Amino acid sequence: MFKSRKYKILIVDDKEDARKTISSTLWDIPCSITGVGTGEEALALLKKKKFNVVILDIRLPGINGIGVLQELRNQNLSLPPIIVLTGSPDNNLKNDINIFGVSYYLTKDPLDAEMLIKSIKEILKL
Repeated sequence: MFKSRKYKILIVDDKEDARKTISSTLWDIPCSITGVGTGEEALALLKKKKFNVVILDIRLPGINGIGVLQELRNQNLSLPPIIVLTGSPDNNLKNDINIFGVSYYLTKDPLDAEMLIKSIKEILKL
């Protein structure tokens, strides 16, 4: 049975294999997925398109994940729900990103696929 691609998810991670892993994890969610590798690409897309969820890596070349969050706030762009992924859990980082209203903070090494799916389903009310 064909599933409608009702929701739009943006994955921002500089590692293509990480974007592919995250995308394949979301196979059961009726969504279209766009992946980009830099903060600059993410900002450009978020200015033009609406996404239901953004999965954002913190460590990116150029503008990092926190820089993306700051820039979106500085430009008064409406923020979609954001799930921050990091390979290096850090309580200070978690506190820093809370000011941006991040929906979830998850580690990606290893990626907890069940928690990622649960978080997205909660955001999308599935």
